[in-house]
Amino acid sequence: MGWIRNTIGDALAAQALLCERVAPEGITLFHARFTLGDRLDIETEVLAHLGARSGPTQRRGRLLIATQVAEQSLDVDLDVLVSDLAPIDRLIQRAGRLCRHVRNQAGERLPLGAVDGRGAPQLWVYGPAWAPQPGADWFRQTFKKAAYVYDDHAQLWLSAQQLQAGRFTMPEDARPMMEAVYGDVDIPPGLEKSHLKALGKGYGSRSNAQDNTIKLDEGYVRSGLEWLADTSAPSRLGEDTVDVVLGRWVNGQVQPWRADKAAHAWAYSTLRVPRRLIDQAVPPATPEQAHAVEAALASMPGGGRWVVLLVLAMVNGQWQGQALSQAKERRPAECRTWVYDGRRGLVTG
Repeated sequence: MGWIRNTIGDALAAQALLCERVAPEGITLFHARFTLGDRLDIETEVLAHLGARSGPTQRRGRLLIATQVAEQSLDVDLDVLVSDLAPIDRLIQRAGRLCRHVRNQAGERLPLGAVDGRGAPQLWVYGPAWAPQPGADWFRQTFKKAAYVYDDHAQLWLSAQQLQAGRFTMPEDARPMMEAVYGDVDIPPGLEKSHLKALGKGYGSRSNAQDNTIKLDEGYVRSGLEWLADTSAPSRLGEDTVDVVLGRWVNGQVQPWRADKAAHAWAYSTLRVPRRLIDQAVPPATPEQAHAVEAALASMPGGGRWVVLLVLAMVNGQWQGQALSQAKERRPAECRTWVYDGRRGLVTG
């Protein structure tokens, strides 16, 4: 069974809730705020228990709680899936994790052409109660965090509208459902503001992408835009992020979190975090620590110039470190404590 949530915070909340009802060792949490090495290990674990080659013994009692990282390129075969309400194309993609391989009721693989013994795939969508005339806070009341992830709440309402029939069939229903959400459709008055704001943001993003595109017919010429760093010509749209490299204090030295990965240890110890959460490292407390941090940065590709090194120390049985959040016009940088472990990822302490 699986539950795909729209934010890391909601996934962590679901893990905490279900650990009170399900054996914790049967729950796997999978999201983007794990280091690369740990993410690969978790993916291997997920595929072992819920992948194409899994059998009844591996599958029994397993629960996957994940974010959008499980939507695609992960060949999991779930018997039942719960998903937070998301745009219809995301829901269709998530539904593709259901009953991907023919099995009998016990979970054993069957040859192609056999009838799946699990019955029709079951997708349960968790979201706000259906409202024919929703108010502006229809989605936000249920998903305060995800309201910023999917900011066009009219599209979410239209997606929920497509689910009112109680079932859909792929691939036959894919195009009609997509057109009913992304085509020329009527928007409920209560959600017009959200829709127009998201639409304007989309136009701005397309304009920004056009400005940062090299014109092949003009060649690589200087035309007022400095092509010096990803911050000058961003390679992706969306929230500004930074690569955070995790290290830990071991005998006065800073070692990569995944020191077991030898030559590529720093790469396997990296994760990506929004700059609003982590923007820069806290200066070392002593000259000795400063020297150790400088040595660690020097050993990284590029001398660590484009990353934030978050150094963790063991405190009360947890690996903890501190970093500064991004300063805003009305919000000064904040020093936050972060905790990391291989089962929950990077969370605030």
